[in-house]
Amino acid sequence: MMKSFLPFLFIALISNSARSQDKFEIKLNAPFLIHDSLVLSPPPASEGFEEFHNFRLETNKAIRQTMSIPYATYYINIQNENSLQGTLEYSQPAIFVYLDVKAENQPHISDLFFIEKGIYTVSLTKESGKLEINIDSPLNNEYKALKKQLAHLYVKSDEYDGVEKLINFEEENKILSAYIRKNPDSQAALWQIINEYDLHHGHPAYGDNLALFSQEIKNSKLFKSFSEKLSKGR
Repeated sequence: MMKSFLPFLFIALISNSARSQDKFEIKLNAPFLIHDSLVLSPPPASEGFEEFHNFRLETNKAIRQTMSIPYATYYINIQNENSLQGTLEYSQPAIFVYLDVKAENQPHISDLFFIEKGIYTVSLTKESGKLEINIDSPLNNEYKALKKQLAHLYVKSDEYDGVEKLINFEEENKILSAYIRKNPDSQAALWQIINEYDLHHGHPAYGDNLALFSQEIKNSKLFKSFSEKLSKGR
């Protein structure tokens, strides 16, 4: 009886291991870019933070990865229908960038959004020199709501990367603290802390807010990796 059970146990263990990599599919609509190229990449990150951005796209004739950048960055040749399929260990932030050849490669950058497991549609339009992104998924909807609460604490940058600048860290920390207490499983809040630490590292309050997350979040690879980096001061 035990011998006949072992093969099924072995198969179950392999299956559980395989599930550590979640699958996703982005159905991308960008009609103004058909037969043109678009870049999908993480948002700007400092050296040492590349490890947090490890999603993988399946490559083909229309999708290729650049090896000159030390984290996941892909060039996409836009077609009438575009299916971006890949895997990730956990939900991760990303941006789309369009280099306008007619305007001396001026970059048009989308707002930050999250790649997460599942199948969902992303629509892109170009308005006033910026890529406008429309996406409906659980984490992205939560992140939009969180950013609205924090919007008054940021000013737009004139730099090419389009990164908004935080003007009141203490106030943001208070808002995030209250938010995490109500939403201890929030991946959106965790990524907000990680992204801000990357830009404004060195403040002890980050550790205070990390303590408020649920045990499920604390057990995640992303949380453990970031906590280790925080404990080392970088």
